[in-house]
Amino acid sequence: MTTPPRGIAFFDVDETLITTKSMFRFLEFFMAAVGRPPAVYAAAIRRLTDAAHRGVPRRETNALFYENLAGWNRQDIADIGQAWFNAEMRLGHLFHPPVAQRLAVHQAQGTPTVLVSGSFSACLDPIGRHVGADEWFGTVPTVDDDRYTGAVSSVVIGPDKGRIARRLIASRDVAAEHCWAYGDHASDIDLLRSVGRPFVVGSDPALHTAARIGGWQALDGISTARPALVPATQIAGPAASI
Repeated sequence: MTTPPRGIAFFDVDETLITTKSMFRFLEFFMAAVGRPPAVYAAAIRRLTDAAHRGVPRRETNALFYENLAGWNRQDIADIGQAWFNAEMRLGHLFHPPVAQRLAVHQAQGTPTVLVSGSFSACLDPIGRHVGADEWFGTVPTVDDDRYTGAVSSVVIGPDKGRIARRLIASRDVAAEHCWAYGDHASDIDLLRSVGRPFVVGSDPALHTAARIGGWQALDGISTARPALVPATQIAGPAASI
């Protein structure tokens, strides 16, 4: 029996493996859980979207998100992240079936699975554990005395995903042509170009242009929006008044 070539399967997370944007959903859940009014969440999102519309680079808008967590204890945020994930799972349909099925196939074949995302550990840890991914990489917020400072020490946006993929491919001595990657946004192009078997998820025009040129495969995108989450109880943390 011939042993199949070794490879790695890389997955973007938001609107690829899962059906929503984890950071936005987590932030809405977090603010409701610690008793902040909906207007505070709306203002935070408006600030992020306004920056994007002004052409602020995605790396910078990603970093702006973490200012909302300044002063909070890292473990408290991790606990709220798990509560957010549990609430999403109770709501159902968190994982995007075409991509989740591909991940399961890779795992059944013994292929290591790696998640790469601009999101952070509070969201990625419960997702990664649930799907049994081998590793996951995301943005790393800066911590001082075990509390978030509101800044970030590193981000995983755009080319960063491709660099992570190429580094793992080289360190594990596997051939890029025997690796897979899945992404839904133009910022995933570098990741997809890092492997020999890229999959475009959804209808992003830039991705589909690259797919036509490169002969990449495609999977269906997200078809419906998710209902709002309402925390079952408010969560009192040491920085809830910040």
